[in-house]
Amino acid sequence: MQDNDLLSDGFDLGPFQVFPRKEQIVGPEDTHHLEPKVMQVLVMLASNAQQPVTRDELLETVWSGTVVGDEVLSRAVSLLRGYLKDERTNPTFIRTLPKRGYELIQPVAPIPPEQATAAPTTKTYLLAALVAGLVLAIGAIIYWNSKPATQPTIAVLPFQVPEELQHLAFISGGITDELTTHLSTSSQVNVVARRSSFAYRDPQIDASAMGDLLGASYLVEGSIYQAEGSSLNAVVYLVDVESGTNVWSVRVEGDTPTALRERVVTATLQAINDETSAQVGELVATPSPLDAAAYRAYLEAKYQWSLRGELRIDRAISLLKEAIALEPAFGAAHLALAHALAVQPFYTNLSVPDGFALARASAALAVEVDSTLRAEVAALEGFMLMRERRWSESLATLQKALALDSESVLANFWYSSLLCHLGRPQDALAYIEKASRLDPASPVLNDRLAVNYLWVDDLAAAASRYDIANQLGYLESTNPKSFFVFLNRMERFEALSELLLRFGNDPRWVLPFIAGLENVEQRDTARLALEAAITEGIVPIDLRFGAWVFLGDADRAFRDFDHDLKTQDVELLWAKEAAILREHPKFPELLDQLGLSPVL
Repeated sequence: MQDNDLLSDGFDLGPFQVFPRKEQIVGPEDTHHLEPKVMQVLVMLASNAQQPVTRDELLETVWSGTVVGDEVLSRAVSLLRGYLKDERTNPTFIRTLPKRGYELIQPVAPIPPEQATAAPTTKTYLLAALVAGLVLAIGAIIYWNSKPATQPTIAVLPFQVPEELQHLAFISGGITDELTTHLSTSSQVNVVARRSSFAYRDPQIDASAMGDLLGASYLVEGSIYQAEGSSLNAVVYLVDVESGTNVWSVRVEGDTPTALRERVVTATLQAINDETSAQVGELVATPSPLDAAAYRAYLEAKYQWSLRGELRIDRAISLLKEAIALEPAFGAAHLALAHALAVQPFYTNLSVPDGFALARASAALAVEVDSTLRAEVAALEGFMLMRERRWSESLATLQKALALDSESVLANFWYSSLLCHLGRPQDALAYIEKASRLDPASPVLNDRLAVNYLWVDDLAAAASRYDIANQLGYLESTNPKSFFVFLNRMERFEALSELLLRFGNDPRWVLPFIAGLENVEQRDTARLALEAAITEGIVPIDLRFGAWVFLGDADRAFRDFDHDLKTQDVELLWAKEAAILREHPKFPELLDQLGLSPVL
């Protein structure tokens, strides 16, 4: 048994180097940053290399004092297998000991401290895990077509906010929003779009790697804090990406969030003038609307919206209504409210028709007070028409949105999704790739691009994009049914089982179902278990269709197709696993029921 202290600086594991203090696994091709608990599991296995470690021992040591279930350990092991490119059925690193635990079957060797200090930095991690994946799809840099490439390109990153000040986290978004908007009016700088900059909140990713990803030559970053008994403070840095050094920094104080934001913006603009070749001008007016309370409510709503979930979306809707009451001509607030209302049904019991009616009313007001929002409103309408399965209208509306603004991320994103629903994933790929080029740091877009690569059966590209989305903050896909297909195609059956169980599904049907996927001889047993579980009412209705498709039972799949507007089973009709459906006599009838026949 190895002493944990001997391994803490780092250890060799086959072709990988593991650095527990840095929470990194460095491989021949890439580097991964691990969650602390996942790294602790690996270290405990390594300290007992080539010896069994029980599940109870791992849970008691890694999650000491915390009541957790076996699924958290299963998830940690599944992630480790992914990082180590290990296979559960033919493992090179981690062997499952049924009903007992796990064994790290490779020997480990501690790395001398002097070598560990020279380990790859987070710059290497990001360039390997993110930039390399992005380069494969979008080229080495962001394409800027409106201004000369020799001008400085600036990205404004969200300021870090400590846990105790999370109720003021919206200030960070306000600073980013206001600075980016003002810099965008200058003819002497290129500015990374707000959407790209907003995706970043990980303080462990260094400036050079961040700049490479965003195509920026300078970064504005900082943090907000509050000393005991004092007003709000912010520390602001202007970072030269090429050298990775801070060329300017300042501490700013403000009695209120609004005062702090304005002083940070003013000081930063002056620094850009002083430290770069650009002249961006001074801040001469606060952003529209002029009402400070309305703007504050809008910023806090955007922050709440970014966190998703029923309570967060409800809070965002309340704040946006508050902002609009204070400033009725606030077009961006009307549009944000329309977006929040449009997705509310998918997080609550609100019906899709009721939610969409409210969203459409708010979107109409957005265009009425600000005609520049027409493209974004059209994109939102195209999304709602798609979810209502009004396919022809959705096609026409999203094409209109793209005609109004071909650079609209949402229009490209939803148009690609629509084409996939219509069985045209190859046509869809160009649009989701463009959306990703416009917003390379978005976990949502990387996740959706992974789905599109899955539908064209490019599993390597799909895996890369899922990994990038994970590194950007997604523990698993926001398109879980597509992700189930991915795991099944990759024969990652243990990961699929763990995911289904983590979502709260009953093991009485999950375990035989997974056994049926792994072994065709177990299919009949799996079908019987699934049918019994459906009769008992313990299989969610939105999983039944896909489960029958996976088990190759077309008749039962047709029977249990979920027609509810809140589900997205339509896209799965075109997966290669669903070929048994497309060849079935009932398939044309299903297409008619879904309204697809006229557009195919």
